[in-house]
Amino acid sequence: MNKSLNSKAQSDFAKIDLVFWTIVIVLGATEFGNLVSQLRFLKYLPLAAALILLVKNNFTISTSRVKYFAPFLMIVLWSATKLLFGQPISIPELIFIISSFILFFFEFNLDLNYKLINQFLFAFFFLSVGLKIQIDFSLEALLASETSSGETNMLPFLFGFFTLFWVVKRNWLYVVVNIFFSILTFKRIAIVGIIIGLLYWILPSRFKNFINRIHLPIIINLTLLMFFFFVASGAFDEAVKELTGLSIGHFTQGRSTFFELVFSPLEEISLRVLSVGIGQGQLVELLFYQLGERQLFHNDLVKIFVENGLIVFLLFFSFFYRRKTHSQMLLALYLNVLFITDNTLIYTPVIFLFLLFTAEFDIQHTKNVR
Repeated sequence: MNKSLNSKAQSDFAKIDLVFWTIVIVLGATEFGNLVSQLRFLKYLPLAAALILLVKNNFTISTSRVKYFAPFLMIVLWSATKLLFGQPISIPELIFIISSFILFFFEFNLDLNYKLINQFLFAFFFLSVGLKIQIDFSLEALLASETSSGETNMLPFLFGFFTLFWVVKRNWLYVVVNIFFSILTFKRIAIVGIIIGLLYWILPSRFKNFINRIHLPIIINLTLLMFFFFVASGAFDEAVKELTGLSIGHFTQGRSTFFELVFSPLEEISLRVLSVGIGQGQLVELLFYQLGERQLFHNDLVKIFVENGLIVFLLFFSFFYRRKTHSQMLLALYLNVLFITDNTLIYTPVIFLFLLFTAEFDIQHTKNVR
């Protein structure tokens, strides 16, 4: 009996140890890649970790956590189905998405040292950026996205998640420190996401329940989709020019041009194709056809719609917000805000951390109910 318990304890320890270091390395993979380009492949480490756990678990998986990553799994399955029917699909993008959720097929212990993981992020920041950071809070710098010289591609999003994570955990010291690092790595959409998350969190419970019940975020996403279409059509060009003296492209950092390039060809595409999408990762190919060079499309709302179709778009966000506790809703809203101006859907560390915290809050909620 004791041997059995000791064996189980050792197995659990091995899982915690493996998962912990996988998390740390994945969250720092982008910063490592900035130093040594080959190290960027560390973001695929969850695939190797999952293989190890699969062997340790006698080739069995668990579906108890599928509810956390269901919308992302749906995109993978939908893309795989289209691939079978000969539609072009970006395999690398599917690997990015799979890497973000594959570990959650296994029942590893979520009682991790989140403070230490957060501290590793602080270290990664200084490793990547150094100590000399210039901050400019002028309106011109804000509009040009040049507020901080410490801005990186990944860390601002991760510090935002940790800010909201510690708000729920009521660790105010870590909240303040993560806000500080969010400012040092200043990314406008991450700051907006934190603010919206905090505004949601301070609402009375009845208002939070009302927002969840009427599916307000899904309605807002559809409204934003229509807004981007009108931006592409030039409907706001004159008004913005008259009010500010600047073009709408100045405020969108050129994204309005991308909207036009993406939405214009769609007018010639059949309703059937729009309903199922042009294929995961094919937005890059569409832009390449239009521009002659490869460009990432920094808007996941439009990306999900164009590449996977309206039906999957609606199902994705239905699953995304389905049966969320208030703390999980906080994380979902933050990530949804990031979707508006970035391509975080294929940012493995971002989705990985979102799913990790979502699972942790589910356990916390279950304990509180009991």
